[in-house]
Amino acid sequence: MAKAPTPGASRQIEIDQQVEAELSKRIRITCAAENKTYELEFGDLGPREDRISMQQTGFPVSAFFDQDRLGALSVLVLWWTMLRRNGKPNLQFAKVEAKYRDNRRFAAAGFVVEVIDADGNELGEDDLGYDTDDDEAAVPEG
Repeated sequence: MAKAPTPGASRQIEIDQQVEAELSKRIRITCAAENKTYELEFGDLGPREDRISMQQTGFPVSAFFDQDRLGALSVLVLWWTMLRRNGKPNLQFAKVEAKYRDNRRFAAAGFVVEVIDADGNELGEDDLGYDTDDDEAAVPEG
C-alpha cells in the first residue's frame, strides 16, 4: 500500500522551484567603451559580495539585481561586481564611479544590459512578469 504524501510537501516543491528560478536569473552587461561583456547570476552572489558592496556603496549588491529597477547606479554596481569577479578583486567602487561620474560619460560608455535565462537567452517583457495587457487601458466602446 502506498503512503500518502506528507501534508505541505507539494507546497515545498513549488517554493523550491521558485527559489531555483530566482537563483538562476542572470544579467549580462556589455560596456562598449571597455570592449567587455560579463554575466552575473544571482545565485553566485552571497554574503561576501553583499558585505563588500555595503562597505563601498552602502547597499548590498543583491539589492541592485532587481531587474524591475535597473538604473545607472545599479548598472555601475553590477559592472563593478563583475569586474571584481573577473580579475580585479581589489577594485574600489569609487574608481568605477569616477570613470562614469555623470550621465554623459555613462551614456558614452555604451552600457547594454540584458536579463537572460540560464541558457543565455534574453528574457522578453513577458518572461519578466511585466503586465503588458493593453486592453485594460483601452477606451470602452460605445
